[in-house]
Amino acid sequence: MRGRGYNTILVRDATDGVEFPDTLEAKWATELAVREVEQVHGFSTSTADFYAACTALD
Repeated sequence: MRGRGYNTILVRDATDGVEFPDTLEAKWATELAVREVEQVHGFSTSTADFYAACTALD
């Protein structure tokens, strides 16, 4: 969607990566995917901050 001009925001604690048996417990694949998004592709937030922003719009 970023390629189409949308400002995208990843919700960190609502995201799961494709884990392998040796990365599942610590969720390393998810962590690395989130870091890549934050460093290369755009912004991220938490569900708490997202809900707070939505509430502030009312």
